[in-house]
Amino acid sequence: MESPCTSNGCGDCTERYACHCLGITADQVIQAVTTLGLRTLDELRQQTGAGAGCTACHRRLRLLIHRHAQSSSASPICSVR
Repeated sequence: MESPCTSNGCGDCTERYACHCLGITADQVIQAVTTLGLRTLDELRQQTGAGAGCTACHRRLRLLIHRHAQSSSASPICSVR
């Protein structure tokens, strides 16, 4: 099978792994966070298994959760007088 990565490196690759041990991609993590409303690494691990192996990916997973949980939450309500 040919690698889906581009000549720009894996930064643009939609199939880059967020959890190498279990073969879970960043896209799968982002989808779980945004569709299931996950907010913690424990919730992510329970739903997807990501982070349940060697734990080397925990920092990366937390970053993905933080970035995408923020963008999927409702906008704050502002009061303007």
